[in-house]
Amino acid sequence: MDSVENVARAFYEAQDDACSWDGERPLVKNMFIVFARQAIDYLEKNPRIPMSSEAAIADMSKDSWRSHDAFAPTELVH
Repeated sequence: MDSVENVARAFYEAQDDACSWDGERPLVKNMFIVFARQAIDYLEKNPRIPMSSEAAIADMSKDSWRSHDAFAPTELVH
C-alpha cells in the first residue's frame, strides 16, 4: 500500500460512521484518495512548523494560539 492510500485510509477511518476500508465501494475510496493527494500536495508546497520544537512554540504569539482556541468546543456533547 502506498503513502497516498495510507493517508486516504486514515481520513476514511477518522469518520464516526466508517466501515471497513477494504469493503468500501471504489467510488468512496477514490474520493478519499483525492483528498489524500490534495493534503499531501499542500503539505509539500507549504512550510510546516515542527510542533515538537520548543523554540517554534516559544516563537508563536498568544494571538496565534487564541485563533486556534476559537474552534475548540466549549462544552462536551454526550
